[in-house]
Order: sequence, then structure tokens, then C-alpha cells
Amino acid sequence: MTLLKNWTKINAPGVLGFLLLASFSNAGAGERFEQVFMRDLQSVAFYPLGTKGIFSPGEEVRLVLALQNRTSQEATPKIEYVVKNYAGKEILKQTLENFTIAPEQTRRIELVFPGSEESGYYTVDAFVSLSGKKILKTQSAFILLEPMSDPPDPFFQIDKNYPTVQLLEGYKLLGAGSIGFYQHWWDMPEDISTEFQKRFQDGGDLKAYLDAGLELAGSVMPLPRYAALKDKIRRGLPVLSEKEVLYIERFAETLARIAGSRVKYWLVTAEIDVMARRPDITGGNAASVLADYAYLARAMYTGFKRAMPDIPVVALGIAANDYLHSTPPFQLSRIALDSLGENFDLLAIDAYSGNWDSLRGPIDPPEKSLRQFLLDTIELSKQYGRPGKAINAERCYSVNYSAAFDSEILRQVAEYTLRSMIINRSVPSPYYSLHVACNYSIPRKIRDGHLNADSPILDLGALWKAVLDEKGDNAFIPRPTAIAFATAARELAFVSNPQEIKLANGVYAYLFTRKDNKETIAVWTTEEPVILKLNFPVAAGLTTMNGVKSVHKPGPASLEISGAPIFLQFDAPRETVSAMIAKATIPQAALCKGGGWRTDFDHVSLQIGNLANEPLDAELTLPDHSTHPLKLPANEVSKFTFKLPRQHVGNTTATLTANGIVSRIPLALDYWTAPKLSKPWHPGTWFEGLTPIKLKVPDDFYPKWALVPEMDLVKLDGSDVSAEVYVAWDEKYLHVAAKVFDPVHIQRGNGINIEMDDMFNFVIGTRQDPTPEALLSMTRVHHPSSFSGQEHNLGMALTTSGSVLARLPGAGASPGKLDWPHRITRSENITLYEAAIPWHEIKVFHPRPGLGLRFGFIVRNNDRPEDRRPIFHLAFTEGIDGQKNASKLKPLILE
Repeated sequence: MTLLKNWTKINAPGVLGFLLLASFSNAGAGERFEQVFMRDLQSVAFYPLGTKGIFSPGEEVRLVLALQNRTSQEATPKIEYVVKNYAGKEILKQTLENFTIAPEQTRRIELVFPGSEESGYYTVDAFVSLSGKKILKTQSAFILLEPMSDPPDPFFQIDKNYPTVQLLEGYKLLGAGSIGFYQHWWDMPEDISTEFQKRFQDGGDLKAYLDAGLELAGSVMPLPRYAALKDKIRRGLPVLSEKEVLYIERFAETLARIAGSRVKYWLVTAEIDVMARRPDITGGNAASVLADYAYLARAMYTGFKRAMPDIPVVALGIAANDYLHSTPPFQLSRIALDSLGENFDLLAIDAYSGNWDSLRGPIDPPEKSLRQFLLDTIELSKQYGRPGKAINAERCYSVNYSAAFDSEILRQVAEYTLRSMIINRSVPSPYYSLHVACNYSIPRKIRDGHLNADSPILDLGALWKAVLDEKGDNAFIPRPTAIAFATAARELAFVSNPQEIKLANGVYAYLFTRKDNKETIAVWTTEEPVILKLNFPVAAGLTTMNGVKSVHKPGPASLEISGAPIFLQFDAPRETVSAMIAKATIPQAALCKGGGWRTDFDHVSLQIGNLANEPLDAELTLPDHSTHPLKLPANEVSKFTFKLPRQHVGNTTATLTANGIVSRIPLALDYWTAPKLSKPWHPGTWFEGLTPIKLKVPDDFYPKWALVPEMDLVKLDGSDVSAEVYVAWDEKYLHVAAKVFDPVHIQRGNGINIEMDDMFNFVIGTRQDPTPEALLSMTRVHHPSSFSGQEHNLGMALTTSGSVLARLPGAGASPGKLDWPHRITRSENITLYEAAIPWHEIKVFHPRPGLGLRFGFIVRNNDRPEDRRPIFHLAFTEGIDGQKNASKLKPLILE
């Protein structure tokens, strides 16, 4: 075993820092925790010791790096290490060399160094080289955290999925105050009392949790184990047997008698709104799922109450489908609750608010709907005569198992999780249950060949990543969400009197009273970072998301507010602190805003809004470094056109300087071209040899919230739907074709109602000045970016009565079928849409090379007859489905 000590603190980049960058210039590329350049050596494991990766500030930090020599010769590697804090600042570095690893053997190397005095989240990058050649770069992480001095608040709960006694000390250090657990009935053991009793005895998990001071919340699934009943489902037989029906009530009664008051709540919850959309799992539909749930939940309630009349039994457990995507909300929930009658005491939800799976696309922030979902559930509870509170029984975000510990997605998940806990704390709710603290099954599935570590692996483990150490045992590496959870558990323990305060620039503030009667404010922004100016009435304590504390004197203060919440503490009356927040100001960061896009090969169109109350003399600098003096009227939007060579592409900005203040104006300079046909037009073949615009899942899937697995809409491998679109022109027509791969074709309309099912929807725009989205609030025109008479909204569909080309609602002209040339065919899962749009019909009388248009399209897809209209579509541009927005169309230039 090799111990590394005497690490040196970095004050400025030195020779070693330069060597690291020079030798491993690609080390930071990508978002994976490990990069392998040569396979002579393999990193078997790299993990922290301590209490599951947690150390006290100032404590000696210890990590293990196990390296395997995969060659037949002795290896003498060189290892360079860098420790960074959460901000990415290098804190420590060291080099280890002059040691050997025997051929085809593994060596365990223990790193030991003094920990910082500052709490927080730290990453360790290890760069391994051999004979001057880079071999691999791998990464681990650890946390420095002060233990809690007060008992934990049960509000901060570890979810019932994948809890483990192995992490118990870690749960305690982070500040969890309760833990959920499952007791399944599916295998129907005859002597359930003996099995369950063991969990409360020495060596049992529930006894260990209770001894650690954690409150217990029990869960029993009130649905059959559908996955084990596929044969019954296939044969159309009932999934609940007579034996099971008689067993359920006795099972629940037995659990309650043994647990007694040691379990505070029994949850009989299920995501019935998810299961109702999964006939592939349940074999039925919403009615059969609701029937199974109603019977089992009633039976369990009766059993629990017979043994413990005062124990709260919690029902429901829907995810977001029955709230966000149901009109009106809670349709299935009300049916379920009506069926339960008096057989429930409290409501719970799995409080998701959009896409939680980062492997499917951008995750949705909690501000989107979390608080309203909870508040409306509380109102639903009151309508049924139950208490005005609701349990959040599950919430999480998933990441790629192999994501780097300092990756943007792990940082985003940490911030979103902390913001979720703050928002949840602002409503009456006994628990915030963090779904899956650690999925310790993943590394064994990788080892056994059931998962491929080289491909993305969905990991719900929010607090720790599980790995196998050099002996094949579990080891745990904390993720950034762990320090965020710990900070929330300390700053918001047993708070009361919540107050939501919304400020400008997407700044959110929540005010609470702590149990020591001090006031605390959690504040962050959902937009770009801003400066928040406050006047502290008394000295203020400040705690960052990483648990770093500081004290600020009374008087004026300027705080940088970002997406990572900070907490301010004041020993002052509520009304004083509330008044301070009400008077907070956010200095104007920019005097102007706007947007622009390319109009042809050599020009761009810009619209700039002056936010000031006075005219401005400004200077605009374009990406080609050309400068242009501008005069901008007060509180007005001005339009300009400038030359800009075609080689400038991509999403960039123009710089506008006025009164010494710099504003950045977004420019969308990418464009698409339509070649002129050089051969006679022939249906089905005219586009051969042209380069298509390709759409696929998940990149071009909209709306992004519908990517959540609960909706069960598409597979991510492209086997459900994809599209290729071609555009060309001649003197008479603009030619458009879409080749759509779609194994399931549904189209029940035959006119302008074709939008309700599978169809190809494209828009041709001939105006170049729709209002950019950033300026919508400044214009006096009603719906300034809506489709006008210069946006031609067209749709094509293959109906039961033949092919249809129609002008769709939402543009200037009247909707209806069109007799323009078109053709739609379908063969071997491919629908081919072709249309020739007469130039004169879209008011283009002199088509020519270099003419700029605006263009967009979507492919609507509906694979479920029970859905009245498509829930999702593939999109080249947004702004076509739902609210029309011409500024979202993209430049199309004739070649």
C-alpha cells in the first residue's frame, strides 16, 4: 500500500499544472468520469473512504485507486492528481511515481492528504501515464461536512427504493430524518409475521434505521405484480387469484400489529396514471388498473386499521400524467378516490413536474409546476374531507451512470433537487422523499454483463454512485446532490411560516421561520446570474449550496444570485426581513435586448428594443467585427438590416454598447438551402441525390416533457418514428417532400382536422421581420409573432378517403383543402409526402437564386388510437404546434 502525503497547496499554475494541461489536453473533453487512451493499465476502482465519502472539514482525506497491470511486464506508471472544489478551482496537486505494478496484477494505492477547512464538494482527477504515454484519466469525489448538532427533521426522507444499511451512517451525516421501506405481499409467505418481525430484530434493517433515529414510513404496493402474470394477461384471465384476495387484508393487519407505532405512515400508493397507459405491462386499460387498485387499497386499509386504528393510511401516488396532462386535472385520481370512499386518511403524489430523465433530453426545473401540483393535491384532499397536506412520496432526476462528477448535468441535478426541496418545504407536506439515494445494483449488472458501461446507463442514484472495489464489494462515491441535500437538511430543519416571494429576472425567494425563531431566506434565479442589492437590517449569515458559511455586516449588500440557491439568516422580526426583500433591487444588466437572423446569403435582420426611458446612441458590432452607429428611440423596438458574409454561421451574438453598458443581441445565423432542380420533376424520385434534413428521437422530439418514460410514447432507438425532408425549386414551384418512417399509421380525419393524427405540417414564410421572442413584451402589436398572411401553414395526410393537402388554421388565409399538385404514398412502414407549392399562391412572383424565405415543419405522430390527438411530434422548428410563432421559423435560401 502506498500512502501519498505532503500535498502542496496551489496558489498559481506552476510547472506541474502546465505539464498536466500539455500531457492531457483532451482530459476534460466529454462528460464521462473516465477516459481511456491505452489499455496497458486499467482503473479497477477509484473511490473515497471516510463515511461513504464524507469527511469533516480539516480531517485527513483518504481515497483508494486500484490499478491493474494488463501486460506481461512489470509496469512503472506515473500518476498525477488534482483536487478541485465545486467552483473548479484547483486546491491540491501531487505526483506519484517510482512504484511498480507486477504483471497481470492489481495494486491498491491509498491517497492521503489534509482536508480543507471549508465544507463542500470536491473532485479528484487522476491522470495515469506509462513511459511518457498517457494511459487513462479517471475521477472520484468526496465531501467535507460538519455533522449535525440537532436531531434531523423527518421531512428529509430517503425513498423506499434501494435503501441499504450500508449507507446508514451516510444518511445520518447528510441529515435524513426518515426513511421509507417496502414490504411486498406478492410472494404471499404463509408466515409473514416471522419474516417481517426479523426486520425489527438485531441484524434487521428496520431496527438499524430506528436505532439511528430515523422515522419509518412503510409502503405496500396496491397493485398485482403484473410482470409475473404475463401468461394470465395473455389468456385474458383475472390477475388476482382467490387466494391473493383473501390474503391481502390479513397481510396488512399482520404488518400493522408487528410495526405498531414504530411506523408513522403506511402508504398504499401507486402510479395508476402511468400504469393506465401501459397495457404492455398491465394487460388491460385504465379501468382494469383502477379496479385492481381500488380493491387492494381498500383491503389494505381495512387490515391496517383493524390492528392500528390511529395509524394514517396514505392513498393515491399518481405521477404527473393525471395532473399536468389531464383535462381537467385529477380525472383518474377522482375515480380512484371515489372508489375508496372512506378508506384513506391522506393523499400522496410522486411529485414530478416534467422530464426527469436526462438521457432522454433536457430535464425540467421544479419551478415549472411542482408547487402548484402540491397545492392542488392539497386542495383535492380538502375536497374529500381530508387534511390540508400532501406527502411527496417520490421525486428525482436521473443521470448517466458514467457522468463525470463535475459535469454540468450533475451540477444541474444538484441545483434542481435543492430548489425542489425548498419549494416542497413551502407547502404543508410531511415528507420530501428523495427517490433512490443510490442504485447499488448497477455495478454488479455491469460486471455480470447485463449492462454495458460504454453506453449510457440510466442511474437514479441521486446521492451516491455505487462502484465495486478491488475486492468486488460495494463502494460509494458521493455526487453533488449529496451536499445540496445536506445543506437543505440543516438550513430548513423544522422551519415554519413559509412565504413565497417572486422578484424580477426569474429570481425566487422563500422566507421561513426557523425553530430558533430566526428568519431564513432561500434565494436563486432560473435565468442568467444577476446581482441582488439588499439592505441588511442586522448582521446576516449566508450559506451556499455547498454549505460554506459567512457573516455579513448590516447595511447595503450586493449578492450574486445564480441557479444554485443561497440561504440568508437574520435574527430579526419577520416583518423587518420581509420588508427588506420587498425593497430588493436588481440593477439593469443591459439597456437593450433583441434578436436577429440571416435573411439571405449576405444579410442579417436585427430588431433591437431600447429598455431605457431615454433615446440611446449606440454602437453595434457584428460577428465580422464591422461596427454600426445606431440611434434607438426610448422604449421602442427598432429594425435594421446589415451585410454579413455567409461564412458566419451558428448561434452567436452581436455586441451593442450604449452609455458604457454592453448588451448582447442573439443572432441565429444558420440557414438551409433549396437547390434548383436540374432535371425534370418525377414523383418519388425528384429528390434523389439531394441532402435531406433529418429528424430523429430524442433530439427532435417535442414537447420535451412527453419524453418521460411514464408516457411510454417512443423508444429512443428510432424504431418508432423518424423523418427525412427534402426541399428544391424551379420557376413554377417550391417542391417539398417528407419521407416518414412510421410503422403504425393512424389518420382518422379527411379535411383540415388532419392535425388530429399522423400528418406532415410545414410552414413557408415570406416576411423577414416577425418579432423575436425576447421583444414580445415591448411590441404594441397583438400577437406580433403569430402567423400572418405571409406565413402559409400547410398540412398533408393520407386519410381513408385518399391524400389531402390543406391550408391549416392559424395563418392569414382561410383554412381548407387545396388542389395544388401533391402525392402521398405508403409502403413498408414509410409514408412519402410530396407537394409542389405554386410560387404565385404564396405571393412570390419572381423566384431567384439568393431569395430568402422562412421555413419550418413538424411530423405529427399518433400510435395510440385511444389518444384523441398526437401527444408528440418531431420538429425542425418549434412555433408550429400550439401557439404559432413565426420568429421560430428558420431561414431557407434558394440556390
